[in-house]
Amino acid sequence: MMVYAARAMLEFARGRQEDAMTAQRATESVERGLVTQHILASRAQARRLEIMVRSGEAELVRQALDDMDEDLRATTAMRVVQATASLAHDDPEAAEAALAPSSRARHRSTTHAGRSRHCW
Repeated sequence: MMVYAARAMLEFARGRQEDAMTAQRATESVERGLVTQHILASRAQARRLEIMVRSGEAELVRQALDDMDEDLRATTAMRVVQATASLAHDDPEAAEAALAPSSRARHRSTTHAGRSRHCW
């Protein structure tokens, strides 16, 4: 799976969207055969969505993001996809908002020795 994933990244970096998507499909095929979801699965999904945006399928990516579980959509990889899709729709403000730290991360606090401490 790692070889296919690396190949997808390489082809994507070279600007070969069709070859990148082929390698990405191979990655997903191997992933489906695993008993448990691999740790790189969400990154692989994000890479596929980013390839789709750059291939002119930004609207399909937006639909996929809208249908996605909130926790998965909040991952860094998916926030990058959101920003890429926003830029494809000429919406730099939405891209900036997608990459901004989440309010949950900014305002999360923990208690230590009876005091509240912010985790930035």
